[in-house]
Amino acid sequence: MKTPLYALKLFLAPFAIGLSFAALTAEAMQFTVPQEGFHSKGPKLAYLEDVPEGVVPKVYLYDPDWTDKWEIRHGRTVYKVKPEEMHVKRDINLPGPGMVTWVVDFTPFNDSGRYELRVDDSDVKEPVVVSEYIYWDVLRPVVKTFYWQRCGQDVEDVKKNYYHLACHQHDALLKSEIDLGKEDNLDTAGGWHNGTDYSKQTTATSIAVARLLSMYDLSPKAFKYFKLEYPYWEPGISTVPDLLLENKTGLDWLMAMQQLDGGVYSKVAAHTQSNNVFSPDHDTNERYVYDITTQDTAAAAGAFAIASRTYKDNDLGYAVRNLMAAQRSWKYLENHAANNNEQDLSFRVWAAAELYLATGDEKFHKYFLANYKKIPFELDGWRNPAIMGIVHYVQAPKNEQNPEAARDLRDSVLKLANQILADTRKSPYRSGLKQYTHESNYQLLERTGILISAYRLTNDDTYRTAASHAVDYLFGINPLNQTFITGLGKKPVQKPHHPMMMASRKLIEGYIVSGPDTKASDGRTPKGLGAASYKDDPEAHSVNQTSIVYNAELAYVLGALNAAYNIEEKAPNAPPETLKEKMDKMNREDSGE
Repeated sequence: MKTPLYALKLFLAPFAIGLSFAALTAEAMQFTVPQEGFHSKGPKLAYLEDVPEGVVPKVYLYDPDWTDKWEIRHGRTVYKVKPEEMHVKRDINLPGPGMVTWVVDFTPFNDSGRYELRVDDSDVKEPVVVSEYIYWDVLRPVVKTFYWQRCGQDVEDVKKNYYHLACHQHDALLKSEIDLGKEDNLDTAGGWHNGTDYSKQTTATSIAVARLLSMYDLSPKAFKYFKLEYPYWEPGISTVPDLLLENKTGLDWLMAMQQLDGGVYSKVAAHTQSNNVFSPDHDTNERYVYDITTQDTAAAAGAFAIASRTYKDNDLGYAVRNLMAAQRSWKYLENHAANNNEQDLSFRVWAAAELYLATGDEKFHKYFLANYKKIPFELDGWRNPAIMGIVHYVQAPKNEQNPEAARDLRDSVLKLANQILADTRKSPYRSGLKQYTHESNYQLLERTGILISAYRLTNDDTYRTAASHAVDYLFGINPLNQTFITGLGKKPVQKPHHPMMMASRKLIEGYIVSGPDTKASDGRTPKGLGAASYKDDPEAHSVNQTSIVYNAELAYVLGALNAAYNIEEKAPNAPPETLKEKMDKMNREDSGE
C-alpha cells in the first residue's frame, strides 16, 4: 500500500521545522558574554541576541572536555538554564525586525572551568570561562601598563618582544621667577608618562598612586604574591611587593617635583606637542617644568599621606619620607591661598582626610570636618578627589571618626550608591550610565568604585553584583561585543590613541581606553549612537585615548572585587596603628622596654 503524498508531507513537517530552526538560529542567534569570563561566586548573565520573536530558546551549559572514568563518553551538560532564569530584554535595539534579546542567568552555577553556552536544537554555542581568579588574572596586565609608562629608564619585556630605551633623562627646564631670561634645569627625571602624550602630570600621578595603594590596602597579604614579571635588573626588586615597588616610581617623581617649602610643580611637558608619532626615547622636544599650584600640592599631599600608611609595614623609612613630604605640602597650603582654582578645596579636603588618617592629628580632622560639606557630593572625575578621602574616612575604625560626620557621610555614600544602583537596573547592558560622554569608561569605573564602597559599608550583595555587571560591560557585554581594554578578550582594542603603540606598531595589553562618546569630537567616531559611539582607531582620540588615571581606577575596581569575592574584608574591630605609634613601639623594642 502506498502512502499518500500529503500524508508523507505531514509526517516530515516537524523534522523540516526543526531543521529550518537549527539553520536559522545557527546563522542568526549569538551570545554576548564577558570575554575574560565570570567570577565563580559572582553574577553570570549572558545575552542571547537576534532571537526570532516568539521563539523560546532552551539554553544549557556544556563541558566539552569532560570524560567519564572509562573515557568512553566525552562532554556533558553541567547546567540547564530554567525558564524562570531567562527573560526578554526589550530595551536593547536590534538591527533586524522581529528580533529580541534574551537574558540568560546561570548565576547558581559556580564550578570553575571552561565551558560552552549552547542553544538546544541548534549549532549556536559560545565558550565561557568561570573562575574565582578572573579579576586577579586581569589585574596583572592592567597594573603592568604602569611599567610601560615609565620615563627616564629602559623598559623591556623579552617575552613580548617590546622595549624602549631610556627617555627624557634631562627633564626639565625651569624658568627662573627672578630672571625671566634665565633657565635652570630641575632634575625631574623618572615618573610615569600620563598616556596620550609624553607629559608627566602631578595631579594624574597623585590620583593614580592613591587608587593603586587604596587597592593594596584592601588585601595586602594577597599582594605579596602579585608579580609583575620585572626584568632581573630592575632596581629594588623583591625588597617590597611588586605593586609597592611600581608605586615608588610615581612617588619618587612627586618628591622630585616638590620644593623645600612643600609646594609641588604641576607638570613636565613640552610647550607644544609635535604631530609626529615617535617612541619616547626619540622625543627631542624641549621640556619644561610648569608652575607650582595649590591643587597639585594638595594632590601630592594626599598621595604622600596614603603612602605613609601603606608602606609602614614594608619599608618604614620610606613611609617616614612620605609622611614628611605630606606635612611639608600641607604647610605650603596653610601659607598659600587657592590659585583661582574651582577644584582647590576638593583637593585640600582630600589631603586633610588622608593626613588625619595617617597621623591622628586633630588639626587635619578639624579642617576636614569644617569643609567637607562645602564639596558637592557628586562624581566629577579627577576634579573631585574629596570623595576618595570621604570614603576612606567612613571606612576607618569608629574611634577615629566624628560620629555625626561619619553618619552624615555614610548616608551620602549610600545615597549616591543607590542612585547608581537604580541607573544600573535601567540601562540595557547594566552599565549604569545614563549617557555616554567623554571619558564614559572612567565615569563608569568611578561609579563602580562607589558601589564597592557601599558593599564594604553594608555587606549588601546587591552592590557587589552591580559592580560585577559594570565590569562585564567593559569586557564585552555591550552593543559592540567589544572589550574596551587592549589585548584582552576575543575582540579587544587593537589601535588605541597611545603614542608608544602608534610608534612601535606593537600592541601592549592591559590599557583601558576612554570609551564611547556620543559627541565624538575627533571627526572619526560615529556620533549619537550612545554606547555604540566608538571606533577602534588611533586617531579617534575622543574615545580611544589612554591615561594612567583610567588604568589606576580600573585596577582599583578589579582589585576591590577580587577582595570582595575572595577575601574576608569586613572592617577591622581594632584601629590600625598610626605611623607614630608604630615608630614608638619599635623604639621601645630596641631599648628593651
